[in-house]
Amino acid sequence: MRKIVATAWMSLDGVFDADSMAQWFFPFDSIERQNYIRRGIMDCDAIVLGRNTYEMLASFWPNQLNDDMGWDQPVN
Repeated sequence: MRKIVATAWMSLDGVFDADSMAQWFFPFDSIERQNYIRRGIMDCDAIVLGRNTYEMLASFWPNQLNDDMGWDQPVN
């Protein structure tokens, strides 16, 4: 039997807004954080996204024709 692992990002005030990422996301980004997320994704056999997340990413991924930072590449 396989595991089901759920991951969620949440904020203390309940607001998770892509338009304000410069305030709550980018200041806390790090190589360690990126590698932690990448390892979690690479360990998955499948990923289930919510509708809004899927719709936000659906237009992004098809345009990644030369992805030098692919999911299997560690961040330096």
